[in-house]
Amino acid sequence: MLKKIPAPLSGYLVAAVSFGAALAFAYAVPAPKLPGYVYGFLYVIAVFIAAWRGFGPGVLASLATAILLPFLFVPHFTLAKVELGRSAFLIVCSILVSGIAHNRRRAEAALREVNEKLEASVRERTCELSAAIASLQREARERLAAEQALRQSEARLHESSERLTNVLESINDNFIAVDRSWR
Repeated sequence: MLKKIPAPLSGYLVAAVSFGAALAFAYAVPAPKLPGYVYGFLYVIAVFIAAWRGFGPGVLASLATAILLPFLFVPHFTLAKVELGRSAFLIVCSILVSGIAHNRRRAEAALREVNEKLEASVRERTCELSAAIASLQREARERLAAEQALRQSEARLHESSERLTNVLESINDNFIAVDRSWR
């Protein structure tokens, strides 16, 4: 379902659904006295929401942890009882964590883009090298064929040369050379 909703809105949707669930729980169950470690756990959850969904949902989750949850679960809670230092610290932490997460996601996106470009470059270079290898193999076959033809031609020339030498040597036996005047 969250895939169909634009990314900026989905973070607010998660925070709104969380608030709705907390309100429904508050009206369905009588207000219990929550121990202190539960609030610490909720602070950690607020920071994780900031890292996971971004600035706005993180700030909303921090405000919900600092104001809404005590309002729902602490009897006789008023805004005067809000601990401003702790709430400010929580909001600053959620903003810092969401900023760090945003920068990390941006760096990951840049890294993915560079990786895709590198993979495309590797594929292109591989195709070029494959073509070069095929060309070199073709050239090597052509050179081997030319070398073999040259050896055969040299062998025929050597054979013809030997035959001519034999013919000339046999002519030399009993050969008399004369000029035009028969001398």
